[in-house]
Amino acid sequence: MVMLRAGFLRAMLLLCGCAPMTVAPGQTQAIKRVAVISAIGDKFTMKKIGITVFGNEEKEYPIGAWSIDEFVIGKVRSVLAGRYEVRAVPYDKSVFNSKSGADGVAEVVRSQLRSPDIDAYVVVNKGSAGYRNLNQSVYGLGVVEKAYLGSSAFHLHVIYWMTIVDGHTYSVIASAPAVPLSQTALALTEPIGGPAREVDKSWLPDGIEPAQNPRLKGAVTELLDRNLPGTIENLRLLQ
Repeated sequence: MVMLRAGFLRAMLLLCGCAPMTVAPGQTQAIKRVAVISAIGDKFTMKKIGITVFGNEEKEYPIGAWSIDEFVIGKVRSVLAGRYEVRAVPYDKSVFNSKSGADGVAEVVRSQLRSPDIDAYVVVNKGSAGYRNLNQSVYGLGVVEKAYLGSSAFHLHVIYWMTIVDGHTYSVIASAPAVPLSQTALALTEPIGGPAREVDKSWLPDGIEPAQNPRLKGAVTELLDRNLPGTIENLRLLQ
C-alpha cells in the first residue's frame, strides 16, 4: 500500500509539473516537537465555468465561523500525537496565503515564527488544482459548477498543500499537495486533481451564503477528515 501511495503521488505531481519532496529517511529522528499551522479556512469560493468564457463567474465568501483551521489543526495533531509532541503557536493566517510554493511558506515561518522549542512546523495552506482539461483551476475550499446545455455539474473541493519546515534551519523538509481520496489509476480521470466530491444544485440553495450552510460545512470537514491522514503518510512524516 505504501508503494502504491508513493507511486500515485509521483504520477499526480508529474501531471501538475511539480516534483515530490518527502521526508528523507532518518530525518524524523531529530524531530521531537512540532507545531501545526492551518491557513485554509477563511474563504469559500463559488466558481462557475460557463459554456463560453462570458458565462464564467467567481465569488468568495467568508467562512471563518466554520472554524476549519481549528479542525485541521486538531486532526493533524491527533495523527501526529503518537509520534511527536505537538505544541500550539500563535500565527497570522493571512500571511501564509501571501506567499506561494514551499520556499514561500518557509520564508513566512522564518519571519513570523521563531521558537527554539519547535523542531518542525507542519503548515497546511491553500493550493490549486486543474479542472478537467479546460485550462481552468480551482483553489482552496469551494464549489465549482460546470455549465452544459440544459444542465450543470457541481463539485465540492478542498485543495491544499502540506509543507514541513525545519524549526531551526527554516529549510523545507517536505512538501506536497493533497492527492485525491482515491489513490488509484481511476483517480487520474477525476475532474479535479485533489480531494473533491460531486454534489448537486440542492447543496446551494438560493439566498443562503456558505457560512450559513451546515451541509457544506459538514462535507468540507468530512473530506479533510478522510484526506489529511493520507497526506501525512505520503509525506513520510510518520516513518
